[in-house]
Amino acid sequence: MDISIRRIFQLCAALIVVAVIYRTGNVGIDAPSTGESTLWDVLHTLMAPLARVYLSMFNSPATAILLSGALILAGILLVLWFVFLKVGPALSQLDRLTSECARATVLTGHEDGLDRVLGPSFLGPDWRAWRATGGRASDHITLSSLERSGLRLELIQAMPNYFVGLGLVMTFLGLIAGLWFASQGMRTADMIEARAALVHLLNSATFKFLTSVAGIGMSLVVSLAFRISVQSLRRRLDLLCDRIEEAARAARPVDAASRIGTDGGAVLAERIMQLVQSIDRLEAAIVGQAVVQRTDAEQSVLAG
Repeated sequence: MDISIRRIFQLCAALIVVAVIYRTGNVGIDAPSTGESTLWDVLHTLMAPLARVYLSMFNSPATAILLSGALILAGILLVLWFVFLKVGPALSQLDRLTSECARATVLTGHEDGLDRVLGPSFLGPDWRAWRATGGRASDHITLSSLERSGLRLELIQAMPNYFVGLGLVMTFLGLIAGLWFASQGMRTADMIEARAALVHLLNSATFKFLTSVAGIGMSLVVSLAFRISVQSLRRRLDLLCDRIEEAARAARPVDAASRIGTDGGAVLAERIMQLVQSIDRLEAAIVGQAVVQRTDAEQSVLAG
């Protein structure tokens, strides 16, 4: 679906060149040389069928109606595809992540709960980048995150210009064909036939502008659908970022308290071990002193 405006204009230029060459071939040239005549015959044989198809197709007013209908149908299908198959699932995913982030910290009490929710999702890289650098979550979780997940926002944003370009190109192609047929009619000496050729040109020109109207109309419809969809996505992203920041702030005091509790338990165990060792040394000193005193008493009794 990635249409290039340059390619469209190249195709139109090729068709115009074919029509001009075909017209020149019908008019003829004065006293062509043998080599030039042979070359022209080859070019005429190759391009005449394509030129006839182009001129006959754009000579009919029904062609403009069919092309306009094709542009309108393409615009409607594009809007339905984008809104219901792209934006709708993205909004559902964002709503699900928002509700799960609100419950993650309440159930686990730790920031790891957010990591289990956002890590496997399409926002995983942006969530890890924000967790590592800090700041505002909305600086990392943006519409670019949705673009990387396959939402094709840049393509839809460019489609209104494509519709306008296609409508104008079809209009000019039709006008070129109409002018060619009008010039053919003006060559006749019959004024009635020449007048009929001019009337036919004006009537066909009226239908040719239908493609421009259809292209501009579909451009407005696609642009409006894109803006409404982007606004909805931004509101959901802002809500999700607020929930992530709230859950992260609620989880950090709990994590700090658990770390403090773990460190305090280690310090207490170390103090208890030191106290036990001190008691052991004190007990050994008391026992040694008692043994010395008893030995001195026994020696005094024997001496007496």
